[in-house]
Amino acid sequence: MSDSPYKKLASNTLVFTIASFGSKVISFVMVPIYSYLLTEEEYGTVDLVLTTSSLLIPVLFLCISDAVLRYVMDKNYDKKSVVSNSLLVFLGGVVLFICVIPIIGVFFPNLKRFFIFLALVLFTNELSTLFNSLLRALGKVKLFAINGILHTLSFVGFNILFLVGFRFKIDGYLLSHILSSTISLCFAFVFCSAWNYIGLCIDKKILKKLLLYSVPLIPNALMWWIMDLSDKYIIIFYMDIAANGIYAMAKKLPSIIDMFNGFFNQAWRLSAIEENNSANIKGFTSKIYEMYSLLHAVIIGILLIVSRPFVMILAKSYKDTWEYIPLLLLSVSVSSLSAFLGSKFVANEKTKIIFRTTIIGAIVNTILNFLLIPQFGLNGAGFATFIGFSIVLFLRERRLIKDNELDIKFKRLPIYGLIIIEFVFYYIFPVFWSSLLNTFVLILFVIYKRSILLSVIQKFSTFVKKKSRNEVAK
Repeated sequence: MSDSPYKKLASNTLVFTIASFGSKVISFVMVPIYSYLLTEEEYGTVDLVLTTSSLLIPVLFLCISDAVLRYVMDKNYDKKSVVSNSLLVFLGGVVLFICVIPIIGVFFPNLKRFFIFLALVLFTNELSTLFNSLLRALGKVKLFAINGILHTLSFVGFNILFLVGFRFKIDGYLLSHILSSTISLCFAFVFCSAWNYIGLCIDKKILKKLLLYSVPLIPNALMWWIMDLSDKYIIIFYMDIAANGIYAMAKKLPSIIDMFNGFFNQAWRLSAIEENNSANIKGFTSKIYEMYSLLHAVIIGILLIVSRPFVMILAKSYKDTWEYIPLLLLSVSVSSLSAFLGSKFVANEKTKIIFRTTIIGAIVNTILNFLLIPQFGLNGAGFATFIGFSIVLFLRERRLIKDNELDIKFKRLPIYGLIIIEFVFYYIFPVFWSSLLNTFVLILFVIYKRSILLSVIQKFSTFVKKKSRNEVAK
């Protein structure tokens, strides 16, 4: 098999990394500011507003930005009609939100004071996503990457202004999100010449086509939300909002895996679709899955080494968060691997399997949250999430193997052994010895698996060098 699929995957990963890297990394750079200026209760409230917005976005706007990306790229559809009818769906979502505000107030009384902020977070976030999808669909990936950097810089600037300068606390944090999303929206709007794609051309056939594509994505988005975020509401119910603040801070380091997953999975989804009909797609998928699993093991190892010093130095106000990080690392890693396999079902147009596996995991996760959080507190939430995502991963692996689309030949026992040993060292030894011993164990693991890991690095670095030479030649 030619190396071209690997090169294409590396190319797409590089672009999405540039586009998203800053916005992900900034959450760690800003941790000292958040931990110093926001109490546990305040940070928990901020997290509750943003978690609620992530729940409402797919429900209100019907995942329509995914349809924009899909059908603007399709030459068989009129771009102006696609964008115009997508904006019609957005306006319908705005009206629906106004109607459901009283219901939100009943279920989430803590949010009543922040309804205006919640509305602005929702609207700016969705519009920014929609027009950035248009930017990508038009092939302007470099501008998409620049916009990601711009969004990051503006978010940092507004955080410093409102939190450090004006001490606006919760309001300042949310206002920073709103304004940075607005700037990203304006950039995408201008550089994709959006006015050329907006009109009053309401087309029922196009609208139906868009909704037939996007609406089935809603249940999966909601189930993923239940798996990843619902535990926060149960924590607040059984414990308090301060506990949610600690839990949210504990998720900061594990979200590095989410960052890595975000870069890679956007690129992998494109590769899975493009290579779906190739002769050796099974071998390609299996090899990438092996590499991806090993890289996850290494990333977990590195984060276990740095997490306790990280908490001690940068998040002193949240000193207890180190206890909850390991299970959250595992949860996010298994979630990422599940999303990787989910892209195969998208490529094969078997989205019902995605929904079915996710809903099973979500039900298990929710039941375990109610059983474990009262008994084990925040670690109960982490364990419930880990088990839920593990079930999703197991079901998806089994289905792909059954359909002869995945072959898992690599030995996973060394990975499990590495993680168990690192967990023991993490909890039993003082911080210095814990980090030192885990560093030693991780080095031994990398040496043991060096051929595969070096292959990953070599393929990616070779691509980057060629890309750089091509840019210079131009």
